Amino acid sequence: VDVATGSGFTIALKADGILWASGANARGKLGIPDESNYYEFTQVPGTGWQYVATGDAHALVITEEASLFSWGSNQFGELGHGTSDIQGNGPVPGFVVRLP
Repeated sequence: VDVATGSGFTIALKADGILWASGANARGKLGIPDESNYYEFTQVPGTGWQYVATGDAHALVITEEASLFSWGSNQFGELGHGTSDIQGNGPVPGFVVRLP
């Protein structure tokens, strides 16, 4: 139902709320815990995803519970976790999304 691409990676959202990712996983930009490259679509941990967007080396995903998750490169704080740690993964603290 949705697909987003970044630099060297793709994330696809199926109608059942499952995310699938392939490509380069440097800094965890696929949302998969290890940093291996994936040459076939592999399921991203979690379910209930509703929307996906990507930047060059990070992803932002909204859940059906209206939570915002982000992962990947965070060199400039683009993940919204309140730090500029090089890598992050998880819910964005204090952020609740209003679903359409």
